Amino acid sequence: MNNLDLVVDLVRKYPKGPLGKYKKADYNTRYRHSDVYDRSICGYTLFDSAGSAFPKTFGYDPVSLWDLVKGSRSSSICEDLVRSAFPNEQLTWTSVTRRARRLQDRTGEAISYLKKHGSKGVWSACWGYGTDTIYIHAKGLEDAQAIASVLAGFFGASMSDTCHLSYHNTGDASVAKKLNENTAHKMVTDAEQSLRWSQERLDKSKKALEKSEKLAALLRTVCSISEEASNAFH
Repeated sequence: MNNLDLVVDLVRKYPKGPLGKYKKADYNTRYRHSDVYDRSICGYTLFDSAGSAFPKTFGYDPVSLWDLVKGSRSSSICEDLVRSAFPNEQLTWTSVTRRARRLQDRTGEAISYLKKHGSKGVWSACWGYGTDTIYIHAKGLEDAQAIASVLAGFFGASMSDTCHLSYHNTGDASVAKKLNENTAHKMVTDAEQSLRWSQERLDKSKKALEKSEKLAALLRTVCSISEEASNAFH
C-alpha cells in the first residue's frame, strides 16, 4: 500500500486496515479527547477479536503513520496529502479540511504512541535545560536509555542523571550521525558569531576609551590654562 492509498483509508470512518479486511463490526467505539478538534470525540479502536497488534492505529504499524506525515502534527501536511490522494475529486475547502483533520487526528495517535514508547530509529537525548541535544540510533526505548547512560559523562552528566529521551524519526545510524554533525556545525557557527560580536563590542569599547582619554586630556589642559590665566590676573 502506497502513501496515498493509506491516506484514502485513514480518512474513512472505519478504515479497512493494511490488508483491507476490517469493517464496522470490527471496531469498538470509545470517547477520547482530541487536540485536533479540541474536544471529546467518538474514536474507534479495533476489538481484540480483530487480531491486530495495533488496535489504536487501525491495524497499521504506528511507524507507517509517522512516516506518512514525517512525525509532524502539521495541518498543512495533512491537507496536502488529502488533495494528492483525491486528484479526481473537486474537493471543496470544507471537504479538504474535514478529511485533513481526521487524518491529522489519527496520525496523531501514532505520533503520541511513538513519542512515549518509541521504536527502532533515531532518538534525541539531553540531560536538562540548556544542555546540548544529541541524537542516537537505538532499537527502542530501553536501548536508547542504555546508550544515553553510557554517553552521559561526555556531556557533564552522571549515569544517574535523568536523560530526556524523545523519538525523533525512523532513520538509521547515518541519519543520527548527520543530525549530530549539523548540531556540531551550528554550535561552532554560533560560537564563532558570538566571538565576532564580542570582538566588535571590544573594538567599540576601545574606541570609546580612546575618545574619552583624549577628551579627559583636553579637559585637563583647559583647566590648567584657566588656572594659569587666573593666577596671571591676581
